[in-house]
Amino acid sequence: MEKEIRGIIWDMGGVVLRTMDPAPRTELAQRFGLTMKELEKVAFLGEDSKSAELGQITREEHWNWVAAQFGMDPQDGHIFEDQFWAGDQVDVDLIKYIRELRPEYKTGLLSNAWSDMRELIDGYLPHCLDVFDASIFSYEVGLVKPDARFYQAILDQMGVEASQAIFIDDFAINIEGALAAGLNAIQFETIDQVKKTLATQYQVYSG
Repeated sequence: MEKEIRGIIWDMGGVVLRTMDPAPRTELAQRFGLTMKELEKVAFLGEDSKSAELGQITREEHWNWVAAQFGMDPQDGHIFEDQFWAGDQVDVDLIKYIRELRPEYKTGLLSNAWSDMRELIDGYLPHCLDVFDASIFSYEVGLVKPDARFYQAILDQMGVEASQAIFIDDFAINIEGALAAGLNAIQFETIDQVKKTLATQYQVYSG
């Protein structure tokens, strides 16, 4: 029997918001003698980043800490941050696709993110959050993926059961967390790959 899918939940960074032009981040890494992956490890994977995602410190405090790791004046964290994100954009084609899924499917956004991200996303592409019936950023609730409670929070807002939802994220650990919480899940590689999987495995079509 086919599963009844009522809701589709998307990650933000690496899915809705992606690095379209790697040059600014690559140049920043080269300035400090690092690869881009090494630079991203400092920005994303340290305890400081986790504290920011949980809302325990501000985005500004996090970037000031990152700048200090590279010998910069901690108060210049905003300069580091600006170049780090300079090549990132909201994927307008993906936003259009998500919009077309409605109203047949409820749509959600679930993101591990630092403070003010809701406002920053509106700056990248005004009103793009309007395509989601529900959206939660980790700093707002003090929970991060792959915590099962975080997945449940978005399900509750959307009013769907775990078995009726599909979660889409680029990180394997978050996909594993979603599956453990009872959701269906797809690891994001490309838009076309996700559309094909949604259509062939779950009979989800847009428009």
